Amino acid sequence: KPQVGLSCPDGLQYLSVLDQVFIKQKVELFEAICGWESTNKYMMYNAAGQQIYFIQEKSSCFQRQCCGTPRSFKMIFTDYSGSEAFRLKRAFSCFSCWGSCCPCSDLCANKLQVVAPNGTVMGYVKQEVA
Repeated sequence: KPQVGLSCPDGLQYLSVLDQVFIKQKVELFEAICGWESTNKYMMYNAAGQQIYFIQEKSSCFQRQCCGTPRSFKMIFTDYSGSEAFRLKRAFSCFSCWGSCCPCSDLCANKLQVVAPNGTVMGYVKQEVA
């Protein structure tokens, strides 16, 4: 397990001592029936099954309906008290919206910013491409 250091941002302190987390998407009935993409919502749990964060997607209706998976979004992580712990931000992930994107290209790899509630970038998560 990683050790919590003095430099660990507040929103990530609890995560830094966990071996694993589980994320479960909340199914929206309207979306399931009609196929209209709504903002996604998730719950994050620790290994004991205790909810540790509520996660909500922020993205435009246009991008959800027309751009699909490569759309830009923010994922807001809030704790049990409703306070924002951190967020993930992703820009539109494919350099070309007119054609298909090569999955082996680094240009199309997902890259997320991990951002503190005050707007400070704490780090990045980047998809490895084969």
